Parts: sequence; structure tokens; C-alpha cells
Amino acid sequence: MEERRWAWRCYQQAASVSDLASLQQLIGEIEQIQAEPDLRAEPLTALWEQSRSIGLSTAYEIEAFKSLFAATDRLPEQGLPLQKTMLASMDKFPRSMRLLMFDFAYTMAEQHRLDQANFWYELAQALPQVTPASEYLKRYQALLNRLARLNTPQKAELIPLLAKQLQFNRRIDPTGSEALSAHIFLQQQTLLLPPSLQGASVGMLAAATEELPAIMRVARYAEMRQLALSLPDEQLGVALRKFPFGLVHLPSEHHAHEFQLLEPALLRVLLEQRVQVARSLLEWALLLGDKFSKQVWQHALQLLDGRDATELLEALSKVRVSLRTPEWQDAVKEVTAFMDRNRFTEQTRTTIDTRMLQLLHPEDRMTL
Repeated sequence: MEERRWAWRCYQQAASVSDLASLQQLIGEIEQIQAEPDLRAEPLTALWEQSRSIGLSTAYEIEAFKSLFAATDRLPEQGLPLQKTMLASMDKFPRSMRLLMFDFAYTMAEQHRLDQANFWYELAQALPQVTPASEYLKRYQALLNRLARLNTPQKAELIPLLAKQLQFNRRIDPTGSEALSAHIFLQQQTLLLPPSLQGASVGMLAAATEELPAIMRVARYAEMRQLALSLPDEQLGVALRKFPFGLVHLPSEHHAHEFQLLEPALLRVLLEQRVQVARSLLEWALLLGDKFSKQVWQHALQLLDGRDATELLEALSKVRVSLRTPEWQDAVKEVTAFMDRNRFTEQTRTTIDTRMLQLLHPEDRMTL
């Protein structure tokens, strides 16, 4: 009971902290809580919030961050959520401070035991916002090198994010060789996961082929497609959400072949995953051009069968192109057939028809 009262006192004291010295003094007082160390979490959270509002100089603000981050790391269980909050806020600090904070947190993460919960994902998530272009590749590769030492759930979480962030400055990686090496390594790490956890990684690696040297994109995309098709159905659906994005960024002469190879896989998508795959098709595959338009609409709407108007409208909101009259007429025909199959009411049909009209190219809309 005495420690609880002490924790409450420290929580109240946080509001009166006005400089680095009083902040560090209060951290010392908070850490007098020993019997129930997780009682420190609430006053430390209040102190973190207060530290953001007292106008410390740059040097002192960095020291405040380090002191608080280290204090939260000494909590048995409740420190990790606050550390994740602190890392997510690094982009709110001046650019000159962000990399110092990132490196401090990275060093602390390295000191954790392998079986200890960590914040590698949050560090990777912060990387584009906190790292200047000249330092990005170095920090990215450091995170990449951690993968082999992570446990399976951590690895499965981190690989898709690192694939998404495979965006190296061309001045730093002019030939794309570093990006290609990273892509291959991420694939190797993906294959070490059980198939039941591979879908998100395979899908994001397919999308990330955009960042590879042009000469390698088709081959790497084809490898990801082969991996996706070998996955169990529940993971195939997860992977397929990202494939249309990668397909759009292949040379146009490969679009028809790759789209044709993906079509049978759409039939395997589980019911609960079909909406996401349909949205992805309408968002990206329509960018392949008019000769694919009818097929894209057919497949997307077949995936949406059994869904209501809200989910159809949400899927239509993903369309990124203005359709010229021939493609728009094909789309209207497919949407009308969809509404017939799913017995939409007249009122709902009117709402959908209005939305479809907005997809028509403005010049063509004037001729209706």
C-alpha cells in the first residue's frame, strides 16, 4: 500500500517538472518503487507527457528521452507499451535529434535477451521518418541483420515491414544491387518461417519488386508468385492483396502472362479474405489498362459476391482511374450483374449507379 501511495505521489509530481534536473530527480524517486516495479509505469508515462511540453533545449531534450527510455526499460512488463509510444513520437522531434534517439533505442534493444519482448518492429517503422537518406541504408541493413536472431513471431512481423521499406536512395545504391541483395535475403528469411506465417511476407516482397533493378523485376516477381501459389489457402489470400501493386510496376509486355497465372489463385481465396483482395484488384489492377478492365471487374465482383452495398462502395472507392466510355460501360455491365445476383434493392442500386457515374472520365460524362 505504501508503494502505491508513493507511485500516486510521483504521478502527481510529474506535472510540476520544469527542467532536466527535476525530471531526472523524479525518475530517481519513481525507481524507489521496488516491490511492485510495474507501479512505476503510470508516473513514468505522466513524466514522458510532461517532458514534451516544458520547452527543453535540444541537448536536454535528448537527455530527457534517454533517461525516460532507459527507466521504462527497467520495468518488468509495463515498460514496452510506453517505449513503443516514445518511438512512434520520434518524428515529432527536430530532425537533428531523431537519429540520436533512434540509435540510443537500437542499442538498448540489442541488450535485450532473445526471449525478451522487444521493439524491433517500432524501430523499423520509425526508420523512414527519423533517418536522413545518407544514413538510411546503414540503419536498414542493421535491422536486416537482426532478423536471423529473432524468434519466429518477431521475424514474421518484421519481414513485411522491411520489404515495404526497401526504398534506397539511388545516390546511395545507384545500381540497385543493395536493394536486390536485401530482397533476396528477406525471401530467404521468409522461407525459414512456417508456411502458416509466410503470406504477408511473400505479398510484400512481390510489391517491393518495384524497388529492384529493372532487369530483375520480372524474375523476382515470378519467384514470389510461385511461392504464393504454394502457400495454404489462408496464406494465399493474405499474399494476393499485394500482388496487383507489384504487377502494375512490371514491364507492360509481362502483364497479360502474370495476370493469367494469378487468375486461378483468386478462386482459392477464403471467404473472409475476398473483400481485401477485391479492393486491391480495383485499386491497382485497373491501372494495367483497358484491355484488362473487363477481367478485373469480373474477378473483383465475383470475390465480392454475397457482400452488401457498403462493402461494394468501399471497394469502388479504391478505384484510382477515370474510366473512358468503353471501359466504363463494361464496368457498369459487371456491376449491374453483381447487383442482380445479390438482389440489391432499387434504392441501393440508385446509390451504386451514382457512384459508378463518378468513375466515368469527366470529358465522357459531359456527353451522356
